[in-house]
Amino acid sequence: MNLLIHPNAQNDIRALLAADVNGVGKLLALLSAIRADPALIDRLNIQGEDIELDELGKVNALKMQAVKKIADIWRLKAWDSGNAAIPYRLLYGFFPAGQYRRAPQIHILAAAARNAYNYEPDHHLTRRVLADYRDLV
Repeated sequence: MNLLIHPNAQNDIRALLAADVNGVGKLLALLSAIRADPALIDRLNIQGEDIELDELGKVNALKMQAVKKIADIWRLKAWDSGNAAIPYRLLYGFFPAGQYRRAPQIHILAAAARNAYNYEPDHHLTRRVLADYRDLV
């Protein structure tokens, strides 16, 4: 399985980094650890899965309920090694293997501050994520 980061998510991460290098750096360290381990990537599509990342912390994967009937979008919450919540969420799409995809893929579609985004279906970030998801299908 592959883990890819959509250009819009890369832009989100850059904007968040400008405001909080330490917090976003922790999130990126967790993401890098997951990306380096195919077994961890495979666990990102298990509902409610807590993924322990040794000394880095842990993440939790859940389907995004607001859009579950129209897209396979998930959210990833993270905690650092001190069990303090990292104040950012990643939204990603799961794309199974099929006719046009040799291996399953996970595409990170957005990064958002927890206090600025709460999965509202009509939020501009949700609409953008759905549009990016549809483009990748």
